[in-house]
Amino acid sequence: MKLRSQNTIARPAVVSGVGFLTGADIRLRFLPATAGHGIAFLRTDKLAAPPIPALVSCTIPRTRRTAIARC
Repeated sequence: MKLRSQNTIARPAVVSGVGFLTGADIRLRFLPATAGHGIAFLRTDKLAAPPIPALVSCTIPRTRRTAIARC
Protein backbone atom coordinates (compact mmCIF):
# COMPACT_ATOMS: atom_id res chain seq x y z
CA MET A 1 0.00 0.00 0.00
CA LYS A 2 1.39 3.38 -1.02
CA LEU A 3 1.42 6.04 1.69
CA ARG A 4 -0.12 9.39 0.81
CA SER A 5 1.85 12.55 1.45
CA GLN A 6 0.60 14.75 4.27
CA ASN A 7 -0.67 18.29 3.92
CA THR A 8 -2.15 20.82 6.31
CA ILE A 9 -3.83 24.18 5.90
CA ALA A 10 -1.63 27.28 6.07
CA ARG A 11 -3.74 29.23 8.57
CA PRO A 12 -6.96 28.87 10.60
CA ALA A 13 -10.27 29.16 8.75
CA VAL A 14 -13.86 29.59 10.03
CA VAL A 15 -17.12 28.61 8.34
CA SER A 16 -20.56 29.38 9.78
CA GLY A 17 -24.08 28.62 8.70
CA VAL A 18 -27.21 26.65 9.56
CA GLY A 19 -27.10 22.98 10.60
CA PHE A 20 -28.59 20.72 7.92
CA LEU A 21 -30.59 18.46 10.24
CA THR A 22 -31.14 20.72 13.26
CA GLY A 23 -31.49 24.18 11.76
CA ALA A 24 -29.22 25.45 14.55
CA ASP A 25 -26.58 28.12 13.94
CA ILE A 26 -23.22 26.38 13.59
CA ARG A 27 -19.60 27.43 13.36
CA LEU A 28 -16.71 25.24 12.22
CA ARG A 29 -13.13 26.22 12.87
CA PHE A 30 -10.30 24.50 10.98
CA LEU A 31 -6.82 24.69 12.49
CA PRO A 32 -3.43 23.68 11.06
CA ALA A 33 -2.02 20.47 12.57
CA THR A 34 1.46 19.20 13.24
CA ALA A 35 2.95 16.44 11.08
CA GLY A 36 1.43 13.03 11.80
CA HIS A 37 -1.49 14.45 13.80
CA GLY A 38 -4.32 13.53 11.44
CA ILE A 39 -7.84 14.94 11.43
CA ALA A 40 -9.74 15.20 14.72
CA PHE A 41 -13.07 16.73 15.72
CA LEU A 42 -13.49 18.68 18.97
CA ARG A 43 -16.84 19.80 20.34
CA THR A 44 -16.45 23.15 22.05
CA ASP A 45 -20.05 23.19 23.28
CA LYS A 46 -19.28 20.32 25.70
CA LEU A 47 -16.94 21.00 28.62
CA ALA A 48 -13.77 18.86 28.62
CA ALA A 49 -14.87 16.91 25.53
CA PRO A 50 -11.96 14.83 24.18
CA PRO A 51 -10.97 15.11 20.51
CA ILE A 52 -12.50 12.43 18.27
CA PRO A 53 -10.13 11.18 15.57
CA ALA A 54 -11.52 10.91 12.04
CA LEU A 55 -11.34 7.10 11.91
CA VAL A 56 -13.86 4.62 10.56
CA SER A 57 -13.74 2.86 13.93
CA CYS A 58 -15.20 6.03 15.54
CA THR A 59 -18.31 6.13 13.34
CA ILE A 60 -21.86 5.20 14.27
CA PRO A 61 -24.29 4.33 11.45
CA ARG A 62 -27.46 6.41 11.39
CA THR A 63 -30.33 6.57 8.93
CA ARG A 64 -29.10 8.48 5.85
CA ARG A 65 -26.04 9.84 7.67
CA THR A 66 -23.02 8.90 9.73
CA ALA A 67 -22.26 10.14 13.24
CA ILE A 68 -19.00 10.09 15.15
CA ALA A 69 -18.38 9.20 18.78
CA ARG A 70 -15.50 8.68 21.14
CA CYS A 71 -13.73 5.45 20.26
